[in-house]
Amino acid sequence: MAAMGVRFLALKSFSPDVVIQFGYHVLSVPGSMFHLYCSSPYVIDSLLKVELFSQVTKVLLDIKSFASGLNSNSAISIVCNLLYLASHEGKRLLDRKKKNDFVNLMLQLLPLCEDTGIKPESNACFWHPLFGWCKGEIDVRLLRLFTYVQKQLQCLWHPAFVKVFFSDVLEPNPGNAKKHSLKMKRPFLSSVCEMYLLILLTVKNFVSDILIGLGCNDTVVFKIWCFFKDTTMLDFEEIFGTKSYILILSLLSQMMLYMLNILDDFDLFEKQRSFKNEDLAEITMFLNNLLFRTIWEEKELSQFSHCQGLLLMLYNRDCKKHFCRKEHWILQGFKRRILMKELDSNTNRGLRMLIQLPHIFPHQKVSMKYSSCPYSLFFCVN
Repeated sequence: MAAMGVRFLALKSFSPDVVIQFGYHVLSVPGSMFHLYCSSPYVIDSLLKVELFSQVTKVLLDIKSFASGLNSNSAISIVCNLLYLASHEGKRLLDRKKKNDFVNLMLQLLPLCEDTGIKPESNACFWHPLFGWCKGEIDVRLLRLFTYVQKQLQCLWHPAFVKVFFSDVLEPNPGNAKKHSLKMKRPFLSSVCEMYLLILLTVKNFVSDILIGLGCNDTVVFKIWCFFKDTTMLDFEEIFGTKSYILILSLLSQMMLYMLNILDDFDLFEKQRSFKNEDLAEITMFLNNLLFRTIWEEKELSQFSHCQGLLLMLYNRDCKKHFCRKEHWILQGFKRRILMKELDSNTNRGLRMLIQLPHIFPHQKVSMKYSSCPYSLFFCVN
Protein backbone atom coordinates (compact mmCIF):
# COMPACT_ATOMS: atom_id res chain seq x y z
CA MET A 1 0.00 0.00 0.00
CA ALA A 2 2.79 2.40 0.88
CA ALA A 3 4.59 1.68 -2.40
CA MET A 4 1.38 2.30 -4.31
CA GLY A 5 0.86 5.58 -2.53
CA VAL A 6 4.37 6.75 -3.38
CA ARG A 7 3.90 5.65 -7.00
CA PHE A 8 0.63 7.57 -7.18
CA LEU A 9 2.33 10.75 -5.92
CA ALA A 10 5.07 10.38 -8.51
CA LEU A 11 2.60 9.72 -11.35
CA LYS A 12 0.69 12.86 -10.42
CA SER A 13 4.02 14.77 -10.49
CA PHE A 14 3.43 15.83 -6.88
CA SER A 15 0.58 18.12 -7.82
CA PRO A 16 -0.46 20.47 -4.98
CA ASP A 17 -3.85 18.82 -4.45
CA VAL A 18 -2.37 15.36 -4.09
CA VAL A 19 0.43 16.54 -1.79
CA ILE A 20 -2.07 18.33 0.44
CA GLN A 21 -4.12 15.15 0.77
CA PHE A 22 -0.91 13.26 1.52
CA GLY A 23 -0.15 15.77 4.26
CA TYR A 24 -3.62 15.63 5.80
CA HIS A 25 -4.09 11.86 5.67
CA VAL A 26 -0.58 10.38 5.94
CA LEU A 27 1.85 12.86 7.49
CA SER A 28 -0.70 13.91 10.13
CA VAL A 29 -0.81 10.34 11.47
CA PRO A 30 1.55 10.20 14.48
CA GLY A 31 4.71 8.22 13.77
CA SER A 32 3.53 7.09 10.33
CA MET A 33 6.97 7.42 8.68
CA PHE A 34 8.72 5.56 11.51
CA HIS A 35 6.09 2.80 11.39
CA LEU A 36 6.53 2.60 7.62
CA TYR A 37 10.28 2.20 8.00
CA CYS A 38 9.90 -0.52 10.66
CA SER A 39 7.34 -2.44 8.58
CA SER A 40 8.94 -2.03 5.14
CA PRO A 41 12.45 -0.53 5.21
CA TYR A 42 12.74 -0.75 1.42
CA VAL A 43 9.94 1.80 1.03
CA ILE A 44 12.22 4.52 2.42
CA ASP A 45 14.54 3.87 -0.54
CA SER A 46 11.57 4.40 -2.85
CA LEU A 47 10.80 7.69 -1.10
CA LEU A 48 14.38 8.84 -1.59
CA LYS A 49 14.37 7.89 -5.28
CA VAL A 50 11.30 9.99 -6.06
CA GLU A 51 12.60 12.82 -3.79
CA LEU A 52 9.44 12.76 -1.71
CA PHE A 53 10.90 14.90 1.07
CA SER A 54 12.01 17.83 -1.10
CA GLN A 55 8.88 17.72 -3.26
CA VAL A 56 6.49 17.66 -0.30
CA THR A 57 8.28 20.41 1.64
CA LYS A 58 8.41 22.62 -1.44
CA VAL A 59 4.69 22.25 -2.20
CA LEU A 60 3.48 22.58 1.41
CA LEU A 61 5.64 25.66 1.88
CA ASP A 62 4.12 27.37 -1.16
CA ILE A 63 0.53 26.62 -0.11
CA LYS A 64 -0.07 28.98 2.83
CA SER A 65 -3.59 27.65 3.45
CA PHE A 66 -2.26 24.19 4.34
CA ALA A 67 -1.07 25.18 7.82
CA SER A 68 -4.29 27.07 8.61
CA GLY A 69 -6.31 23.85 8.33
CA LEU A 70 -4.31 22.01 11.00
CA ASN A 71 -4.80 21.65 14.75
CA SER A 72 -1.91 21.37 17.18
CA ASN A 73 -1.94 17.55 17.28
CA SER A 74 -1.85 17.22 13.50
CA ALA A 75 0.83 19.90 13.20
CA ILE A 76 3.22 18.21 15.64
CA SER A 77 2.66 14.85 13.90
CA ILE A 78 3.58 16.39 10.53
CA VAL A 79 6.63 18.07 12.09
CA CYS A 80 7.86 14.76 13.53
CA ASN A 81 7.25 12.83 10.31
CA LEU A 82 9.10 15.46 8.26
CA LEU A 83 11.96 15.40 10.77
CA TYR A 84 12.25 11.65 10.30
CA LEU A 85 12.20 11.96 6.51
CA ALA A 86 14.85 14.69 6.72
CA SER A 87 17.10 12.44 8.82
CA HIS A 88 17.13 9.88 6.00
CA GLU A 89 18.14 12.45 3.40
CA GLY A 90 21.75 12.38 4.57
CA LYS A 91 24.09 14.49 2.46
CA ARG A 92 21.24 15.42 0.12
CA LEU A 93 20.09 17.79 2.86
CA LEU A 94 23.32 19.78 2.53
CA ASP A 95 21.70 21.43 -0.48
CA ARG A 96 20.89 24.99 0.63
CA LYS A 97 17.48 25.10 -1.11
CA LYS A 98 16.29 21.88 0.57
CA LYS A 99 17.43 23.05 3.99
CA ASN A 100 15.82 26.46 3.57
CA ASP A 101 12.49 24.96 2.48
CA PHE A 102 12.45 22.53 5.38
CA VAL A 103 13.33 25.12 8.03
CA ASN A 104 10.80 27.63 6.67
CA LEU A 105 8.08 24.97 6.67
CA MET A 106 8.93 24.11 10.28
CA LEU A 107 8.62 27.80 11.18
CA GLN A 108 5.11 27.77 9.71
CA LEU A 109 3.98 24.60 11.49
CA LEU A 110 5.55 24.93 14.94
CA PRO A 111 3.67 28.10 16.02
CA LEU A 112 0.46 26.05 15.67
CA CYS A 113 1.67 23.86 18.56
CA GLU A 114 2.67 26.65 20.95
CA ASP A 115 -0.69 26.80 22.72
CA THR A 116 -0.48 23.18 23.84
CA GLY A 117 1.67 23.64 26.93
CA ILE A 118 0.18 25.61 29.85
CA LYS A 119 0.42 25.92 33.60
CA PRO A 120 -1.91 23.59 35.52
CA GLU A 121 -4.74 25.92 36.52
CA SER A 122 -7.77 23.65 36.79
CA ASN A 123 -8.94 20.04 36.92
CA ALA A 124 -9.46 20.19 33.16
CA CYS A 125 -5.68 20.11 32.61
CA PHE A 126 -3.90 16.82 32.01
CA TRP A 127 -0.30 15.71 31.74
CA HIS A 128 0.85 14.93 28.21
CA PRO A 129 4.11 12.97 27.73
CA LEU A 130 5.10 15.29 24.89
CA PHE A 131 3.72 18.74 25.69
CA GLY A 132 3.61 18.68 29.48
CA TRP A 133 0.48 20.18 31.04
CA CYS A 134 -2.32 20.59 28.46
CA LYS A 135 -5.97 21.31 28.21
CA GLY A 136 -8.49 20.73 25.46
CA GLU A 137 -9.02 17.75 23.20
CA ILE A 138 -6.90 14.67 23.79
CA ASP A 139 -5.53 13.00 20.67
CA VAL A 140 -5.70 9.33 21.57
CA ARG A 141 -3.57 8.37 18.55
CA LEU A 142 -0.74 10.63 19.66
CA LEU A 143 -0.76 9.06 23.13
CA ARG A 144 -0.98 5.52 21.79
CA LEU A 145 1.83 6.03 19.27
CA PHE A 146 3.98 8.16 21.53
CA THR A 147 6.92 5.74 21.31
CA TYR A 148 7.09 6.23 17.53
CA VAL A 149 6.89 10.02 17.90
CA GLN A 150 9.63 9.92 20.52
CA LYS A 151 11.91 7.99 18.15
CA GLN A 152 11.31 10.60 15.45
CA LEU A 153 12.07 13.50 17.80
CA GLN A 154 15.42 11.96 18.67
CA CYS A 155 16.59 12.97 15.19
CA LEU A 156 16.75 16.58 16.44
CA TRP A 157 19.86 15.99 18.52
CA HIS A 158 21.42 13.20 16.45
CA PRO A 159 25.02 14.24 15.63
CA ALA A 160 24.57 13.77 11.87
CA PHE A 161 21.38 15.87 11.85
CA VAL A 162 23.00 18.64 13.91
CA LYS A 163 26.06 18.62 11.67
CA VAL A 164 23.91 19.14 8.56
CA PHE A 165 21.85 22.04 9.90
CA PHE A 166 24.79 23.80 11.51
CA SER A 167 27.09 23.07 8.58
CA ASP A 168 27.41 26.79 7.80
CA VAL A 169 29.16 27.57 11.08
CA LEU A 170 31.19 24.36 11.02
CA GLU A 171 32.81 25.23 7.69
CA PRO A 172 36.24 26.86 8.02
CA ASN A 173 36.32 30.59 7.24
CA PRO A 174 38.98 32.35 5.20
CA GLY A 175 41.23 34.28 7.58
CA ASN A 176 40.84 37.64 5.84
CA ALA A 177 37.10 37.50 5.40
CA LYS A 178 36.10 35.89 8.69
CA LYS A 179 33.84 38.70 9.94
CA HIS A 180 32.13 39.13 6.56
CA SER A 181 31.70 35.38 6.18
CA LEU A 182 30.00 35.08 9.57
CA LYS A 183 27.55 37.87 8.72
CA MET A 184 26.68 36.14 5.44
CA LYS A 185 25.85 32.93 7.34
CA ARG A 186 23.79 34.68 10.02
CA PRO A 187 20.32 34.67 8.32
CA PHE A 188 20.12 30.89 7.86
CA LEU A 189 21.70 30.18 11.25
CA SER A 190 19.13 32.41 12.93
CA SER A 191 16.33 30.48 11.16
CA VAL A 192 17.74 27.17 12.42
CA CYS A 193 18.02 28.63 15.94
CA GLU A 194 14.44 29.89 15.76
CA MET A 195 13.29 26.41 14.69
CA TYR A 196 15.01 24.84 17.69
CA LEU A 197 13.66 27.52 20.05
CA LEU A 198 10.10 26.89 18.85
CA ILE A 199 10.59 23.15 19.31
CA LEU A 200 11.83 23.77 22.86
CA LEU A 201 8.67 25.77 23.59
CA THR A 202 6.50 23.00 22.15
CA VAL A 203 7.90 19.70 23.38
CA LYS A 204 8.67 20.78 26.93
CA ASN A 205 9.38 17.27 28.16
CA PHE A 206 12.31 16.95 25.73
CA VAL A 207 14.01 20.28 26.49
CA SER A 208 16.88 18.73 28.42
CA ASP A 209 17.44 16.02 25.79
CA ILE A 210 17.59 18.54 22.95
CA LEU A 211 19.83 21.07 24.71
CA ILE A 212 22.20 18.43 26.07
CA GLY A 213 22.39 16.83 22.61
CA LEU A 214 23.23 20.19 21.04
CA GLY A 215 25.54 21.28 23.85
CA CYS A 216 27.55 18.07 23.76
CA ASN A 217 28.66 19.00 20.26
CA ASP A 218 31.56 21.16 21.44
CA THR A 219 32.41 22.46 17.97
CA VAL A 220 28.90 23.77 17.26
CA VAL A 221 28.70 25.68 20.56
CA PHE A 222 32.12 27.26 20.10
CA LYS A 223 31.48 28.20 16.46
CA ILE A 224 28.21 29.90 17.34
CA TRP A 225 30.04 31.86 20.03
CA CYS A 226 32.41 33.12 17.30
CA PHE A 227 29.52 35.28 16.00
CA PHE A 228 29.86 37.40 19.14
CA LYS A 229 33.51 36.89 20.06
CA ASP A 230 34.87 40.14 18.59
CA THR A 231 31.86 42.28 19.48
CA THR A 232 32.63 45.94 20.19
CA MET A 233 30.47 48.45 22.02
CA LEU A 234 29.22 49.77 18.69
CA ASP A 235 28.12 46.27 17.67
CA PHE A 236 25.69 46.09 20.60
CA GLU A 237 23.38 48.51 18.80
CA GLU A 238 23.18 46.04 15.92
CA ILE A 239 22.46 43.17 18.33
CA PHE A 240 19.64 45.11 20.01
CA GLY A 241 18.06 46.00 16.68
CA THR A 242 18.42 42.64 14.93
CA LYS A 243 16.13 39.72 15.72
CA SER A 244 18.53 37.19 14.20
CA TYR A 245 21.27 38.00 16.73
CA ILE A 246 18.84 37.67 19.63
CA LEU A 247 17.65 34.25 18.39
CA ILE A 248 21.19 32.94 18.00
CA LEU A 249 22.20 34.31 21.39
CA SER A 250 19.16 32.81 23.11
CA LEU A 251 19.82 29.27 21.84
CA LEU A 252 23.55 29.60 22.56
CA SER A 253 22.86 30.67 26.16
CA GLN A 254 20.49 27.76 26.76
CA MET A 255 22.95 25.24 25.31
CA MET A 256 25.77 26.59 27.46
CA LEU A 257 23.61 26.59 30.59
CA TYR A 258 22.90 22.88 30.22
CA MET A 259 26.52 22.19 29.31
CA LEU A 260 27.79 23.97 32.45
CA ASN A 261 25.31 22.05 34.60
CA ILE A 262 26.76 18.77 33.33
CA LEU A 263 30.49 19.52 33.31
CA ASP A 264 32.30 19.25 36.62
CA ASP A 265 35.29 21.39 37.59
CA PHE A 266 37.80 18.91 36.19
CA ASP A 267 36.15 18.81 32.73
CA LEU A 268 35.55 22.55 32.65
CA PHE A 269 38.78 23.97 34.08
CA GLU A 270 41.42 21.22 33.84
CA LYS A 271 40.53 19.47 30.59
CA GLN A 272 38.96 22.74 29.36
CA ARG A 273 36.38 20.87 27.33
CA SER A 274 34.43 23.01 24.85
CA PHE A 275 35.99 26.29 26.02
CA LYS A 276 39.35 27.40 27.30
CA ASN A 277 39.44 29.49 30.45
CA GLU A 278 40.27 32.56 28.33
CA ASP A 279 37.14 31.93 26.25
CA LEU A 280 34.98 31.72 29.37
CA ALA A 281 36.42 35.04 30.55
CA GLU A 282 35.60 36.60 27.16
CA ILE A 283 32.05 35.26 27.33
CA THR A 284 31.53 36.78 30.78
CA MET A 285 32.89 40.12 29.57
CA PHE A 286 30.54 40.08 26.57
CA LEU A 287 27.49 39.15 28.65
CA ASN A 288 28.37 41.69 31.32
CA ASN A 289 28.55 44.49 28.74
CA LEU A 290 25.43 43.29 26.93
CA LEU A 291 23.25 43.17 30.02
CA PHE A 292 24.70 46.42 31.36
CA ARG A 293 23.77 48.17 28.10
CA THR A 294 20.33 46.54 28.14
CA ILE A 295 19.50 47.86 31.61
CA TRP A 296 21.27 51.19 31.13
CA GLU A 297 19.34 51.96 27.95
CA GLU A 298 16.15 50.65 29.62
CA LYS A 299 15.51 48.00 27.00
CA GLU A 300 13.45 44.87 27.53
CA LEU A 301 15.53 42.50 29.65
CA SER A 302 13.25 39.47 29.21
CA GLN A 303 14.62 38.78 25.72
CA PHE A 304 18.03 38.22 27.33
CA SER A 305 16.79 36.20 30.32
CA HIS A 306 18.80 33.13 29.31
CA CYS A 307 21.89 35.31 28.90
CA GLN A 308 21.41 36.56 32.45
CA GLY A 309 21.06 33.00 33.71
CA LEU A 310 24.25 32.00 31.90
CA LEU A 311 26.15 35.00 33.30
CA LEU A 312 25.13 34.21 36.88
CA MET A 313 26.05 30.55 36.35
CA LEU A 314 29.52 31.55 35.12
CA TYR A 315 29.89 33.96 38.05
CA ASN A 316 29.10 31.18 40.52
CA ARG A 317 31.60 28.85 38.83
CA ASP A 318 34.24 31.59 38.93
CA CYS A 319 33.63 32.12 42.65
CA LYS A 320 34.15 28.40 43.15
CA LYS A 321 37.31 28.17 41.02
CA HIS A 322 38.74 31.35 39.51
CA PHE A 323 39.19 31.54 35.75
CA CYS A 324 38.90 35.35 35.52
CA ARG A 325 41.42 37.92 36.67
CA LYS A 326 40.93 39.91 39.87
CA GLU A 327 38.16 42.55 39.65
CA HIS A 328 37.15 41.19 36.24
CA TRP A 329 33.47 41.35 37.18
CA ILE A 330 33.45 44.85 38.68
CA LEU A 331 32.87 47.85 36.42
CA GLN A 332 35.93 50.03 36.07
CA GLY A 333 36.65 53.74 35.49
CA PHE A 334 34.01 55.96 33.95
CA LYS A 335 31.24 53.32 34.08
CA ARG A 336 31.76 52.73 37.78
CA ARG A 337 31.55 56.44 38.63
CA ILE A 338 28.34 56.88 36.65
CA LEU A 339 26.82 53.73 38.16
CA MET A 340 27.61 54.81 41.70
CA LYS A 341 26.08 58.20 40.97
CA GLU A 342 22.89 56.47 39.76
CA LEU A 343 22.82 54.37 42.92
CA ASP A 344 23.33 57.44 45.13
CA SER A 345 20.43 59.15 43.36
CA ASN A 346 18.24 56.09 44.02
CA THR A 347 17.18 55.94 40.37
CA ASN A 348 15.23 53.03 38.91
CA ARG A 349 18.14 52.27 36.61
CA GLY A 350 20.60 52.02 39.49
CA LEU A 351 18.29 49.79 41.52
CA ARG A 352 17.74 47.48 38.55
CA MET A 353 21.50 47.17 38.17
CA LEU A 354 21.84 46.31 41.85
CA ILE A 355 19.12 43.64 41.62
CA GLN A 356 19.91 42.12 38.21
CA LEU A 357 23.72 42.49 38.13
CA PRO A 358 24.87 42.72 41.75
CA HIS A 359 28.37 41.42 40.94
CA ILE A 360 29.35 44.56 38.99
CA PHE A 361 29.38 46.66 42.18
CA PRO A 362 32.45 46.96 44.43
CA HIS A 363 30.55 45.74 47.49
CA GLN A 364 33.30 46.46 49.96
CA LYS A 365 33.42 50.15 49.07
CA VAL A 366 29.65 50.41 48.85
CA SER A 367 29.18 48.83 52.26
CA MET A 368 31.83 51.05 53.83
CA LYS A 369 30.27 54.13 52.28
CA TYR A 370 26.81 53.48 53.67
CA SER A 371 27.89 52.07 57.03
CA SER A 372 28.08 54.23 60.11
CA CYS A 373 30.85 52.08 61.56
CA PRO A 374 34.44 53.33 61.65
CA TYR A 375 36.67 52.21 58.80
CA SER A 376 38.90 50.18 61.16
CA LEU A 377 36.05 47.86 62.11
CA PHE A 378 35.96 46.46 58.58
CA PHE A 379 39.27 44.68 59.14
CA CYS A 380 39.45 41.42 61.01
CA VAL A 381 42.51 40.13 62.79
CA ASN A 382 43.51 36.55 62.02
